[in-house]
Amino acid sequence: MLLKLIFPVIVVWSLVAVILHCSGVGLFAEWPITALPWHWSCLCIFWWDMVVLVACLLITIILKWILWHLD
Repeated sequence: MLLKLIFPVIVVWSLVAVILHCSGVGLFAEWPITALPWHWSCLCIFWWDMVVLVACLLITIILKWILWHLD
C-alpha cells in the first residue's frame, strides 16, 4: 500500500516545487528547476526516484536472465 503512494507523492512534490519556484516563494525561488542528481533542485527527488527505478529494473532483469539460464 505504501509503495503505491510513493510515486504520486514525489510527482506532487515536484510539481509544487516547480510552481513555487516560478512564483518566487521562499527558498524555492533560489533552487534551480533541474540540476545534476547530486545537486539540490526542484526536481531532485523526481530524478533520484527515476535513478532508483531504473536500477531496480536492471537488477530484476539481470537476475531473471541469470535464473533463466541456470534452468
